Amino acid sequence: MRTILQATFASALLAYAAAGPHFHYAHEKFHAGRRNRESNTPECGCTTTYTTYYGEPTLIQPGPQAPFVLPRPPPTSASSFTWSTSVASSSPLAYVAPKSTPIHLDPPKVAMPAAKPLEETASRPVENVALRPAPKLATNPDYVQAPKPSVIPTPQPVLKSNHLPAPKPLDQQKPQPPKPLVSTSGSHWCMTYSPYNADGTCKSSSSVASDVTAIAAKGFSSIRLYSTDCSGLQNVGNAAKANGLMLVLGVFISHSGIAGATAQLEEITSWAAGSWGGVQMIVVGNEAIFNGYCTASALADFISSAKSIFTKAGYTGPVTTTEPLNIMSENAHLLCHILDVAAANIHPFFNAAITADGAGEFVAKELALLESICPGLAVYNLETGWPSAGLPNGAAIPGPTEQAAAIESIKKIAGEKCAFFSFVDDLWKSKGEFGV
Repeated sequence: MRTILQATFASALLAYAAAGPHFHYAHEKFHAGRRNRESNTPECGCTTTYTTYYGEPTLIQPGPQAPFVLPRPPPTSASSFTWSTSVASSSPLAYVAPKSTPIHLDPPKVAMPAAKPLEETASRPVENVALRPAPKLATNPDYVQAPKPSVIPTPQPVLKSNHLPAPKPLDQQKPQPPKPLVSTSGSHWCMTYSPYNADGTCKSSSSVASDVTAIAAKGFSSIRLYSTDCSGLQNVGNAAKANGLMLVLGVFISHSGIAGATAQLEEITSWAAGSWGGVQMIVVGNEAIFNGYCTASALADFISSAKSIFTKAGYTGPVTTTEPLNIMSENAHLLCHILDVAAANIHPFFNAAITADGAGEFVAKELALLESICPGLAVYNLETGWPSAGLPNGAAIPGPTEQAAAIESIKKIAGEKCAFFSFVDDLWKSKGEFGV
């Protein structure tokens, strides 16, 4: 019967102690009173360390060392937590929160890898992590290989030198215009000439000589020919030499195409006979692409062949072609690298916004545009002028007075780079646009 009562009392006491951490003080007082009654000794003044977990307290004899606190056992449930306090029998029981053992509330459950035993960790030799090879995911699933960082090149320092050249003045840094390969005489460089009568027949040598003398008297230094027909090389060449004029020769490409123009190469080289002193420039084709007589690619090949033939015959001057400016712009990639100088036929009248007195400024702007189309090449306007009769083209009005004003404007602003069209009205030609 007594055994049953003791068991019942013990169970009640156990339930009372496990009800919560707030009753640990009464539980300890029960055991302390029981020990004192059994031993008939006063309280020993020792330090008692205990936890909320049921069990006998541990008695630690006082000494100079700090009180020893047993390590906290792992919790048995998610709601368990621990206090560790020191109580002296000579003073009232008080709660002292330890500095090294804060109250632990369990965080949310997170799946973590199991920790390895302490002795295994302690006995592992120190490893140089920097030399460890990167783990492979296929053989070591415990590691996740980090992406390799992108390599950023280290900027190289700029070395300073005390011997750097002084910067050029601003005016010297600007691109300089190409030097002309053709010497001109002020505002009167060149006049175009065709040895034809009004009915299209060839002029006599005496008529040609008279015309060339008149051109020289106007102050021009050069004459431009379009082809070799009508004995132009012989008659114009002799008259030019007699008047101290230079020749701009032409290889004309007509509706017969390049095949019909190849004979002119032989005529020119035979006439020169190794003496090219009077030849200032050779122009292969005049608006041949514009008129549809050949393609730009075929013209470029023909110019290259002509240059080779002329060079073998002793000619060292420039070779070029001439087209309206828009044609030159469209085919610059095919033509510019073949040419020694860049040329175009620039007629201000065919721009409806240009008046006669603005012709010179228009020509100068078009020549500047030609420089940008074929950079590095000297540029020339091989055909320019103003009609003396015909129909108006917007602000461009034809007429003798307008013609004189336009010619004077061109001569004043760009005459040293222009061949004026023409010595007389080419009545042997059919009228073109606007009756000119």
